Amino acid sequence: MKQLNGKRLAYIREQLSAKEPEGRWSQARVAEATGLKQNMIARMEANGAGSIEALLSLLLFYNEKGFNIRWILIEDNSGIPLLNSEVEEKSTSRVFMQSIKQQLDNFLGEE
Repeated sequence: MKQLNGKRLAYIREQLSAKEPEGRWSQARVAEATGLKQNMIARMEANGAGSIEALLSLLLFYNEKGFNIRWILIEDNSGIPLLNSEVEEKSTSRVFMQSIKQQLDNFLGEE
C-alpha cells in the first residue's frame, strides 16, 4: 500500500503541473511550497516512506490545490474522483485532518 500511495503522490504532482499555468511542479518546488525537503518528497513518491507529519503536509498542500486526499489514501480508489468537488475543496478543518492523522497512524501501525 505504501508504494501505491507513493506512485499516487507522484501522479498528482504530474497532474498539478498540467493543471496550473505556472508550469512544472518539480519535487523541489513542491518541497519549497510545503516546507519539506526535496529528498523527503522523493522518498514518499518512490516508496511511501516518510513521517506522518510530512505526509500530512503534502496531503494538505494537494488538498488546497484541489486534489482529493481520499483518492491517494483509499486502496481501491476506482470510484473516487481525483479532484475535489467545489463543496469538498476546502475541507481542511481540524476535525478532518485529525481523522486523516488517525487513519495514517492506524495504517502505519499495521506494518
